[in-house]
Amino acid sequence: MDKRLDSIAKLALHPTAQEGEWQAAAIAIIRILRNRGAASLPKIEWGADKMGVRITFGKYSGQTAEWIALNDPGYGEWLLTTIKGLSAEFRRTLRSKLEEGRSQ
Repeated sequence: MDKRLDSIAKLALHPTAQEGEWQAAAIAIIRILRNRGAASLPKIEWGADKMGVRITFGKYSGQTAEWIALNDPGYGEWLLTTIKGLSAEFRRTLRSKLEEGRSQ
């Protein structure tokens, strides 16, 4: 790791690092690595279309929140409890569809 990456990593891992500092450091590290050609780093993003809110990462990349709730509710629960970066719309839709499935 070069000096720039090393200093950014130390900032992110420092015990007194505030939430915004380690998040900014993580983003900087990812950008540096992507610029160097580390194309294998996953992109976590969400999109919406007429068919619903879709997830664009993981084993169900391209699937809607509705589809995940219907076909793998355990994975949907895991997403809600584990992935902090879910969009508010995806999270709301997934939670609603999981609750509908439980009530049936």
